[in-house]
Amino acid sequence: MMRKLILLFFLLFSLSCSKSKPDLIPSKVTLVSPLLNEACTTGSIVSGTQSAVVFKWNPSENTSSYELVIRNLLTGASSSYNTSENTITITINQNTPYSWHVISRNSGSLAQSDEWKFYNSGPGAVTYAPFPAEILSPLMGENVTTPDGKVKLHWIGSDVDKDIIRYDIYFGPSVPVLIKNNHADSFLADVPVSSRTLYYWKVVSKDSKGNTSQSEVFQFKVN
Repeated sequence: MMRKLILLFFLLFSLSCSKSKPDLIPSKVTLVSPLLNEACTTGSIVSGTQSAVVFKWNPSENTSSYELVIRNLLTGASSSYNTSENTITITINQNTPYSWHVISRNSGSLAQSDEWKFYNSGPGAVTYAPFPAEILSPLMGENVTTPDGKVKLHWIGSDVDKDIIRYDIYFGPSVPVLIKNNHADSFLADVPVSSRTLYYWKVVSKDSKGNTSQSEVFQFKVN
């Protein structure tokens, strides 16, 4: 009887030891460079149109690999790069605004960092176009209820030179057309809408030096 108990104990002990510990959730990384909303001038020139830029972030806990995601804010195209290090050098276009973030991964979980924007400058660049405006509301693809038949469009603009002065707002049920020119605020209230209609809109940001940028075309539906 005693021998059976001893065998049972060792069997249970070996089973408990064989179980692998569950992976802990990775922490999100803290981005380091390129800096937020800054002109990147530290890249190595590769050609007349491209430079190699070093992306760096602080290591995160419980992480086996990282995925760097870079998005061209002019075209909307995104590219992803995997690495086990907390730095990687990527060749990107000059005189182009970008956003970037990092995803921390282990075998079963992931965590995403904040998203930063920067402008990859080229030789001789002295002024920079604003970053494309970011939507705040209505959200992309949102279903909106409007008891009074009006909506408030809200966005945020940013610029390396911090000299955005005006916005042009385009809005419409099929093709967005100009409804407000040289608007000073980053919102437009009391825009009339009809129920059961899909609307499209975009924002053109203007700075004091005559540079402009165009946002993506956003859409939402009125219930």
